[in-house]
Amino acid sequence: MSDAAAKSRSPRVHALNLVDRHTGEPLRISGRVLTILARDPRIAARDLMQDRDPARWLVRAAEPEIASL
Repeated sequence: MSDAAAKSRSPRVHALNLVDRHTGEPLRISGRVLTILARDPRIAARDLMQDRDPARWLVRAAEPEIASL
C-alpha cells in the first residue's frame, strides 16, 4: 500500500499541549507533560480550554512524528 493510500484511510492524529503563556512551559501533572492525542484538534483544544483562563493558557497542536518501519 502506498503512503498516500495509507494516509487517506486514517485521519491524522495531533498531539496537543496546554502551555502557560507567562512561562512558555507546558502544563505538567506529577512531573509529566500533559499531552492529548486527537483527530480533531479544534474539538480537543476547546475541551482543554474549558474552565481555563485564555489569558494564561494556550493550546499548542502538532502532528506527532511517526517512526518509519
